Amino acid sequence: MIVNVIDIGSNTVKMSLFAVEEGRFVLAGKKSTLCRLIAYCTSEGLSEEGIAVLLKTIKEYQTESEKAGAEKTFVFATASLRRAANCESVIARVKSETGLTVDLISEQREALLSCRAVLDGTVRDPSASGATLDMGGGSTEIVLFEQGRPHFHVSMPFGCLSLFQRFVKGELATSEECEAIERAVEEHLLACGVPGQSAPMLYMAGGSARAAALAYRHAKGIACSDDNGFSFSPNALGEVLSFYQDKDPSVLKRLVEDRYNLLFPAAAAFRAIVRHLGSETVVVSAMGMREGYVYERIEKGEIR
Repeated sequence: MIVNVIDIGSNTVKMSLFAVEEGRFVLAGKKSTLCRLIAYCTSEGLSEEGIAVLLKTIKEYQTESEKAGAEKTFVFATASLRRAANCESVIARVKSETGLTVDLISEQREALLSCRAVLDGTVRDPSASGATLDMGGGSTEIVLFEQGRPHFHVSMPFGCLSLFQRFVKGELATSEECEAIERAVEEHLLACGVPGQSAPMLYMAGGSARAAALAYRHAKGIACSDDNGFSFSPNALGEVLSFYQDKDPSVLKRLVEDRYNLLFPAAAAFRAIVRHLGSETVVVSAMGMREGYVYERIEKGEIR
C-alpha cells in the first residue's frame, strides 16, 4: 500500500509517499514546500496568514497523494505547532478543512523517533554506540545511544531557521554571527545537561545535515550518489563556512536553493555540537522523523 506522511515543520512542510509491504517500506516519492511557518508566529500563535499557507499546502498534498494512489495519509507536527499559543485551534482548522488529524509530536517522542529511523536505516549495527542529531527549523534533537539503545535524549529550542532569525542581519551569516551562534548553542548544550565528550560517532539527520554534506562535497569535488552513510571529519564544517563565505550567495542558491541562507547558521550550530560531543566522525543519515513515524505506525498495526 502507498502511505502519505505529511510533516509540518517550522521551515518546510514535507510530503513523503512510502510503499509499505509486510512491515517493510521504501520511499516512493516526496515533495517539500518552503512555508517558513515560524515567520508567521507571534505571541498569540500562528497568524491567519500562516494558517492559510499551511492549509493550502496540505490540500495540495492531498490532491497529489490521491493521484499517486495513497490509501492512508498521516499528518504530524513538531516544534512548528508545539510552541504556538493557538496550537489546538490550528489543529482543529486543519481537521475541519481537510478531514485530517494532526498528530502533535512531543519533544521526547520526536527525538526517539528520529533516532529509531537512523539506527535502523543508517547505523544498522545493534552493538553500535554514538549519538544522533536532527536539526529542524525550530528545534534540535540529540540522542545518545549505547549498544543500539538510547540512554539520553534532549530536544533543544533552536533550529537553523530560529538561529537565522535571531542572529543574522543580512542575507548570509558573517563569521562574527556564526561565532555568536556557536556560543549560544554551547550554552544550550550545557544548560540541557548534554554530556560532553560522549559521542565519537555522530549521525546527523535532517535537511540541514544533508545540505551541509552536499555543500562540502561540492567544495571538494566529491561525487556521491547517496547521502545515506556519507561520512566526513568535523573539520569539514569549518571548511564549508570558510569556502562559501567568500563566494557570491548565488553559488549557494544554485546548490541548496530552499535553505541557502540557513546553511551557515546550521553549520555553525553543528560545529558547536560536534565539539561538545567530542565527535571524531560525522555520518549523514537520509533517515529521519518521517521514517521513524512509519516504523511506529507499522508497530501499532495502523499500516500493514
